[in-house]
Parts: sequence; structure tokens; C-alpha cells
Amino acid sequence: MNPSRLGRPVNADRRAARRRQIINGARGVFARKGFHAASTAEISAEAGVSGANLYQYFATKDDLIMSLIEENLAGDLALIESLNDAKSLKQGIMSLGKALFETPPDRQSHALRLEILAESFRQEEVAATLRRAEIRMIDTLGAVIGKAQVSGEVPDEISTRQAAATIIACIDGFMSRIAFTPISAEAQLTGFVMLITAALRLEQS
Repeated sequence: MNPSRLGRPVNADRRAARRRQIINGARGVFARKGFHAASTAEISAEAGVSGANLYQYFATKDDLIMSLIEENLAGDLALIESLNDAKSLKQGIMSLGKALFETPPDRQSHALRLEILAESFRQEEVAATLRRAEIRMIDTLGAVIGKAQVSGEVPDEISTRQAAATIIACIDGFMSRIAFTPISAEAQLTGFVMLITAALRLEQS
């Protein structure tokens, strides 16, 4: 949609900042109340914008939900892609674990992850979006594991795709538990690294 038709013209930076403001407000409301119980009035109040202003950026509440989901998934993919910058896969797994657990988002963010998963059972569009994102993450992580096989860090007999899918599932499980279990960041990190290192049979150093 052409922004000039949504009201008074605004520059791109201001528009991006206002969009961010609305999404941040929606995160808090959705995490507390769920997607369906939350109202656009509550989201507007949380974000500090008028209802009319919210609809200038998101035509419907479903549009806002999908934007939030896609943003979450983009962040997850960026974490997986960061493994390419590590000197070794073992080092990358440790760095990934630290990014996930040493400075984790608050519990509301993890509760929102569970809400997104639940929504995938209710809306095929959400389920399809999650499937596409998972394929990209598995492909990306599988390629990283493949490089580690070439360097001799991971045994050749390990299926890169199966290993990648298993690691993604482990990340989902660890992250989801934070929403309802008071597990320390140190315990999460230790368990995650130990599990993934064993699954990939990385050399102990």
C-alpha cells in the first residue's frame, strides 16, 4: 500500500520508528493475553498510538500478528547464520548458546513463542510461514554442519539435514521452557552445549 494514501506523508525513518513502536506494544499485549484475547484498543494503548494510527500501519490485527511472527523468525534465522562466522562448529555452538541463554529475552518473549506455535494449529498461513522458516534454518544449519564434516570436525556418517532439524527442535524446546520453568541461564547453556556436542560427536577439547 502506498504510504501517501494512509494519511499525512511521513519520512521513511519516522514511519519505521512508529511501526516498531506498534510492534513492541503488540508484543507485550499478545504475550500477556494471547493473540485472540488481545484487542487493537489494548495494543494501541500499550504502544502509545491512536487506533486510527495503528490501522495506518497494519490493516488488520492479523496483519500485525504476521508481521510480528515474521520478525521473530528473521531473528532466529540470523542466529543460525551467525554460526558461519565461528572458527569452528564447536565454538559456534557455544556462541549460539550464549546468545540464546546468557542474555535471554524476558519470559513474555518466550511466552510469545508458545503463542505463535499454538497459532500455527489455528491458522494455516501461520503454519506455512513456520514451515518455510524452518526449512531455511535447516538448510542454513545443514550447510554449516557440512563444512564441519569437510574439516573433519563432524563425522561423515552424520546426516547433516537430520542433525540440523534435531538442533532446531532442541533450540525450540530449550527456549519454550523458559516461559514456565525458572531454569538458570548457566544451566540452560550447559545443557544445550552438552546435548548438541554429543549429538554431532564433536571432538572434546
